[in-house]
Amino acid sequence: MVPNVKDSDVGMKLALVGSVKDDVVGIRVIAEYLLHTLNRLRCTVYVEMYGLGGPVEDIAVLLDAVAMRIGALRHQAKLDHQVAAFHFVKAFRMGKFGRFVLDDLTDEGVNQRKEQIQAARFWTPKQP
Repeated sequence: MVPNVKDSDVGMKLALVGSVKDDVVGIRVIAEYLLHTLNRLRCTVYVEMYGLGGPVEDIAVLLDAVAMRIGALRHQAKLDHQVAAFHFVKAFRMGKFGRFVLDDLTDEGVNQRKEQIQAARFWTPKQP
């Protein structure tokens, strides 16, 4: 059964932590979201782990580095991005990049999320 998540950001967070099957979203899409998230949080552990010269924005560059590091090759010595993406996401899920809170917990972020939840409700509870 495919979950019905109306907020794409929430859906991607659920996929990233493994609450949605990888093949529903696509492992490469999840890996790209993870890369974006790590860069946004200024977590560069992956840079050293995969032998990169610095943070990267291009998922293909990262997946090439991951595939070379883990020896993920397909026929004719082509790098296997699918296996590399799975490895990258699995490393995150195992905590190899550290522990993270994916939600914005600033006052502004919390208030914005409350407003989104209230707007999505069919009814609003009465205030005392």
